[in-house]
Amino acid sequence: MATWVWLLAPSVAWFDSGELAAAATSLGVPHPTGFPAFVLAGHDFSLLPLAAAALRVHLLGAVCAVAAVVLWRRALGVAWPGNARQALDEAAVCLAPLAMGALAMHIRASEVYAPTWLVAAAALYALAQAPRTAPLLALLTGLGAAIHVEAALLAGMAWLWAEASLRSRWKDRMGRAALAALALATLLYLPLAARRQPLLSWGAIDSAQALFRHLSAASIREAYADRMGTAGGFSSLWTLVRDQAWLWLAPAALGLAVTWRRQRSRAAITAAVLAIDALYSALVNPMGLRDQQAGLLVLLGTCVLAAEGLSWLLAQVRWTWTAPVLHAGVVWQALVQSAEFGQGD
Repeated sequence: MATWVWLLAPSVAWFDSGELAAAATSLGVPHPTGFPAFVLAGHDFSLLPLAAAALRVHLLGAVCAVAAVVLWRRALGVAWPGNARQALDEAAVCLAPLAMGALAMHIRASEVYAPTWLVAAAALYALAQAPRTAPLLALLTGLGAAIHVEAALLAGMAWLWAEASLRSRWKDRMGRAALAALALATLLYLPLAARRQPLLSWGAIDSAQALFRHLSAASIREAYADRMGTAGGFSSLWTLVRDQAWLWLAPAALGLAVTWRRQRSRAAITAAVLAIDALYSALVNPMGLRDQQAGLLVLLGTCVLAAEGLSWLLAQVRWTWTAPVLHAGVVWQALVQSAEFGQGD
């Protein structure tokens, strides 16, 4: 965590980070889809007695990214660290996203993607524990909808998976739906904040129709209608994965195989999340691939699985430290790809 804090952008950074940091600091309304849960959480971080206001909101991304990696490893069945060596290995895995510029740039500045990863990882972890965590998955689905559509999609799929494994009475199912609706009520922040006329407000959200247009990003989709679906889809996704994660693809495949051998259900859940993110990125949001704003969960999952594959491989030669190998890979790839690191970052 200390390393990620050190690497945070010192103030306003690229693309939407300035707008999102300003919205969080002033409790404003950012561009569609509004991301109210991110704004509210970012506002809490903006109250910390630290340096620039933007830097305080950037900190949210570092915390969410580290928590997402930790929870995803637990979802794979990796035990919590029991000694100093294992703790160092865990820390190395949390730094592994540094090897991929597309991940690093979204952690270093205010963006909605790291919280999205955290919701997805929390849903994975809850589902891996037992289907009886369906109430938590319902809450994560509602909360995810107030962060990013992809968070709601992944948490919602996990919730449906859990519901299919339970033989519940309809009253119990309705109770879980009520929990999801309660978390979803976070979306009401948008019209309430817009009515207050904050310093930063993207559009007048003064009716149910205006709220729907904001949540569905109708204005953005209309503005880019001639370019939607023209980004190459699966070929663009493969280009992103190949350029960013080429060093980690083989260890990640080995890590998935190791997890499959240990517990097939956990491997299947992880593979499903990667497949859903790939389909979303290639078919629903191909424009995001051009700006390295889609396919990010595929990259993060590759990091986590690669660490598990390396750990198993090193254990075969009686080398018990994964951290040095991971750090060497991160530094080497950063040096090789420095000119193409994220958005020139």
